[in-house]
Amino acid sequence: MPLAEFIERVGRAKAAQALGCTGPALSKAIAMGRTIFVERTEDGRISATEVSKFPGR
Repeated sequence: MPLAEFIERVGRAKAAQALGCTGPALSKAIAMGRTIFVERTEDGRISATEVSKFPGR
């Protein structure tokens, strides 16, 4: 699911804790329009993947 949706579901503080970052870092990523998807693995861990253009010009 998109990062913004994940934050809406669990809240910014819990999202930041699950992803190992800070709340302001999440807000900045969304504000900058970064394309980040969050997934829950089969064993319950949360991970995030960013999709970016190549080359990054």
